[in-house]
Amino acid sequence: MSAQRVHPGIEPRREMEVTVESGEARAENANRPTIGEYANPPALPFDPFMGETEEQMKLAQKLHEEGGDMSIDAPWQVNSFGMIDVYTLLVMILFFVPKLIIFYPLLWLMLFPAVFFNWLYISNASQPLVSLTRTGCTWYMHLVLQWSLSLPASILILINYVIDNIIWLFFGVLYCTLSCGWSRWAKNLEVIRPFRNGPSLYTHFPDLVVAVGGMIFRQGLLEFMVAFPMMFIVNPWVKYWLIGNPFLFDFTGKLRFITQIGQKMDDMPLDAIDSHFKKCIANTKHLETNRDVVDSKFFCPHYPYPPEGRQWAVGMQLAKLVTTFVHTTHLLGPANRRNGFCLSSSAQAPQFRVILWHNNPLHIFTGYVEANISHGRPSQAHKLYGAEHPMWLVNGHNFLGSSRAVNFSIGWIDVFFDKFIPHFQHFIRGNVRGWKIADEELRRDPAKGFEEERGGGEGG
Repeated sequence: MSAQRVHPGIEPRREMEVTVESGEARAENANRPTIGEYANPPALPFDPFMGETEEQMKLAQKLHEEGGDMSIDAPWQVNSFGMIDVYTLLVMILFFVPKLIIFYPLLWLMLFPAVFFNWLYISNASQPLVSLTRTGCTWYMHLVLQWSLSLPASILILINYVIDNIIWLFFGVLYCTLSCGWSRWAKNLEVIRPFRNGPSLYTHFPDLVVAVGGMIFRQGLLEFMVAFPMMFIVNPWVKYWLIGNPFLFDFTGKLRFITQIGQKMDDMPLDAIDSHFKKCIANTKHLETNRDVVDSKFFCPHYPYPPEGRQWAVGMQLAKLVTTFVHTTHLLGPANRRNGFCLSSSAQAPQFRVILWHNNPLHIFTGYVEANISHGRPSQAHKLYGAEHPMWLVNGHNFLGSSRAVNFSIGWIDVFFDKFIPHFQHFIRGNVRGWKIADEELRRDPAKGFEEERGGGEGG
């Protein structure tokens, strides 16, 4: 493996042809590094500054060395609905559904005070705002208030999580024993192992406050509060019971690879795409036009810029009825730091690495994800500069956890992002070329992935 891999064809930085929000763009450009040529460092040695662990980056190096076509989904067998799916559903009906009915209203009431004061705090910050200031007396007073107000909810969340683990362990061990599956379980642990021991969410509480503040601004207080309590009840069950359950399912010793690449965006300069790619996702507050556009979408990622001293931060996602917390590395480093390793071989301009740690119960999957600007090669070269979203995820072959026909499955998330990327590109094009052109391009976009366009089967 070479010391550096330069992503080919990176254009030099140049002025944007059209900028709808020139003031906001100027504010961002003053605070972000430029593309230049993206010199890709080796995956190892790992760097805690990037939020990395040794096992995680050993996996990244292994996947990089294996190569393969990263511009289309890898084949994956999806089994028919069977007894394992019946067992999975039965346990969820018996335990998850009653717990959701009981805990959701309690958590809503207990989380609302902290969220309300965070909404007040972010509402009084300047607009637009690239990054929330994490210094000064006011900020630290706000952190203490947030921690104090959220403490009762945190205790209830912990109690709920302990109860969940007892349920999963009992019924997981029961099935594994009756099915003589302990050898399968041991092999599954090896697949999960690179995603253990990720940075703790709770010890990075200021990141949570920043991410929640930016998301409240994007979605509004009440819309956010519908989804926020769901995260603490729904996400752990999807992650540990329905999708990545080592007691029940067979991961067959490898990760499932899926990717989504949007339609071409070569009608805009690469640097302008890069600027608004980051602005949409990372900036804390947008001007009202952009805020309304972001709020109108069915999915919203927000990965705030990291604080001084590291190149990763906790980010957040919202999909109408549920939110998630994620660990996000900003791959383009500041001038005095190296870039982060980009795994995707179809990336033109790397942007974000999103690690879905196994020890993060507040995201529904386990795996390694990136979000980049793509050249589409080798299989989708006609999608130059389209947004790409490659995902290496822990998945079994059971119907509920892998089929595109089942909500929250790995197959479903592939279709989900194929439909979302056109809306994300609509934001970028609207800021660069104007909303009339962006609206027309969005109407023409088929919002289908490579496999669906060609009539591919369940497993790509």
